[in-house]
Amino acid sequence: MNTPLVSIIITTKNEAKNIENCLISIQKQSYPNIETIVVDNA
Repeated sequence: MNTPLVSIIITTKNEAKNIENCLISIQKQSYPNIETIVVDNA
């Protein structure tokens, strides 16, 4: 069974202290077909 792609788009500005925990949390998800896009505005 094919699972649809889920895109997670994270927009940030000066979030260096917090982005790591966010990305780790996304990696731990059980859904198999996720893409993560991070847009950093400085």
